[in-house]
Parts: sequence; C-alpha cells; structure tokens
Amino acid sequence: EARHGVTTGISARDRATTIRAAVGDEAGPGNIVSPGHIFPLRARKGGVLVRTGQTEGSVDLARLAGLKPAGVICEIIRDDGEMARRPELEQFAQKHGLMLLSVADMIAYRLLRERIVRQKAIGSLRPGALGPGDPFAAYYYDTEVEDTEYLALVRGDVAAASAAGQAVLVRVAAMDALCDPFMLRPDLTGALEAIDQAGLGVFLYVVNRSRMRLGTSFERLFGGAGRESFAQLRTGSDSSEALRDFGLGAQVLADIGLKKIRLMIHSDRKIAAIEGFGIEVVERIPIPGRTGARRAATQT
Repeated sequence: EARHGVTTGISARDRATTIRAAVGDEAGPGNIVSPGHIFPLRARKGGVLVRTGQTEGSVDLARLAGLKPAGVICEIIRDDGEMARRPELEQFAQKHGLMLLSVADMIAYRLLRERIVRQKAIGSLRPGALGPGDPFAAYYYDTEVEDTEYLALVRGDVAAASAAGQAVLVRVAAMDALCDPFMLRPDLTGALEAIDQAGLGVFLYVVNRSRMRLGTSFERLFGGAGRESFAQLRTGSDSSEALRDFGLGAQVLADIGLKKIRLMIHSDRKIAAIEGFGIEVVERIPIPGRTGARRAATQT
C-alpha cells in the first residue's frame, strides 16, 4: 500500500496511487507499507527468455516499447468466477478492440533479435554409469544473464532428424549438488539409458551455481519436508519452478536444432510458452527408473 494518499487501499483509485508510488523514479521502501492490496513481483533478469512468466512478459513489453521496465498484471475473470482462458480472451479482445499478445509471441520476437546462450565448447563423453559403449556428443553452453551453465549430451544426428520432422527424445534435469555425485537420483541414469538405447536424443543437464548449493540440497534431503523431499529427489519430480525456468534450456535445445520433442517428464504441468522457441512437445514420457544397487540408496 502507498504510505500516503490512500484510505483503505482497496478502491481502484487507491490501488492506482499505490502503483504510482511503487514505480516512481524516486520510489523506495519508505514509500510503501505492507501488507496491502497490491502484490509486488520481481521479474528475472533476461525476461521471458529466462523465465516464461507473466511477470517477465509485462516488464519485457514495457521495455521493448521504450518505457520504464515495469508493469501491472491483472487476471480477467469469467462470469462463473474462473480465470478466462485464451478463447475467452480472444473474444474479449475483439469486443473491446484490444491487441492480444502471448508470452510465446514475445519469446519468438526476442529470439529474432537476441541471443543470450552461448556455445562455448564441444567434446564427447560417456557417463560411467552406462557402462561401455559409444560416447555422447557433448555441448557446453553458458549465458549472459544468469550464473547458469548447460551440458547437452547428444546421441545421434538430432538436427537432421528434426529437419525431417522426427520427434527427438529429451530430458532436462537440474543439478543437485548432494544427490547427483552419490547417485541418489536413478531418474538421471534411467533417462540417459533410454536415450542411449533409442540412438537419438538429448540429455540437458542444467547447473545453476547461484541456487544449487550443497547446503540447499542437504536441507531438501534431510530437513524441512524430510522423506517427502527425499522421495521427490529420488524419483526426479519436476517442480513448477523448474518448469517455469525452462526458457534458457529451450534456447539451448533450439540451438542444437530440435523442433519436435518427446519429453521425459513426471509432471503433467504445461511448460509455458515453449512454442515461442520453435519447439513443440508432441509427447510426454515417464522417466524410466532404474533397478539394482545404484537405486538402493536410502535415507538414514
């Protein structure tokens, strides 16, 4: 809520006053009191190419228009109280003469003009957990906007397969500093085995050094949610945050040449605006687990 110039804070006039106070050139903590009726959100650096969300979309839209990088987000509600979806929004826009723009549209626009992931090195390797066999092609990427690195392990000529209209098997996995070295996530090996056996696919390993600290992993494994967290780590559950942060990973996949993918994933959540990167998810496939000694790690 604005510290000055409002009453209850709930009226449209009061909310407008609060918004102006929050985004003013001289705005600071002293201009706002909390809690209130306007909820502040912070967009990620890199915008929709990093996180495919409405927050980043609103700020990107203002920035691309040459305005202050700030925006106001509101939901349009149907008569039954549910949030309006694209078909209803298209009707609403047509009725009121409004332009309709999606996050996917903004991603496609920015990708025509910007590149924020960089391929830094190419090599080959074969994960020891798979046993003897042909190595994977290995592509190392980093990015200009986050402390994040990407290792893409590629089996087969995925670019040629994509150009021919074939869907390519893909798994995207974020690093866990504690579980991965001690093989407590059988989904990683299971996904690699599936790609190896298919002879065509990409395993994209994401390392965010600013977020995936050893202490964070330890807390997820042994503290807080306890065994529930441990079960999620072992089965490779995909969090909503991970899915929302798919943006830069999708840019890496697009750079490798992928267009249609068969995504190995546990979650049925929609991956927001991935089509803006020129990638279509044609099938979702459960991540194969793995039996044997490597899967027998237990929490004590």
